[in-house]
Amino acid sequence: VLCLVTALIANRVGRPLRRLTDAAEKLGRGEETDPLPEEGADDIRRTATAFNRMQSRLKRYVEDRTGMMAAISHDLRTPITSLRLQAEFVSDDETRDKLVATLDEMKAITEASLAFAREEATSESTRTVDLQALLESLCEELSQLGWDASFTGGEALPWRCRPDALRRALRNVIENAVRYG
Repeated sequence: VLCLVTALIANRVGRPLRRLTDAAEKLGRGEETDPLPEEGADDIRRTATAFNRMQSRLKRYVEDRTGMMAAISHDLRTPITSLRLQAEFVSDDETRDKLVATLDEMKAITEASLAFAREEATSESTRTVDLQALLESLCEELSQLGWDASFTGGEALPWRCRPDALRRALRNVIENAVRYG
């Protein structure tokens, strides 16, 4: 009877700690997690309260930074367009082409930042995907578009992530590797 009572008490004490562990893992991966119930022993209750406050602050911090990045990216579009128009009037062809190429690259960066900020606001949900399959399909897609990209994979590699965001990031890395590698 004493062992049974001890096991029940240990389970009751351990449950909030397991919830805290799961919530911390999710938060570390960037997933949304509901606030923890603030129950149990005093130390566990204070820990859950501190975790909930930390999660709220982190969310606010990310939202503020994402909003700031969106505003900066949006505001840079006008001066980049203006500079591009001015660059078109440069008489030296080589200089003009270099300026236009640099401004087009800057425009692509600001557009990508703005797209990221907009998509971050919609917050894609996380799920488990096969990273090997994702990379293989991405390389096939780029190869069909004429890029020199191929994939040599191994075993399935399950990965918990935001698949669309990861796909965009990996595509960017692969395109940069092909262009500049």
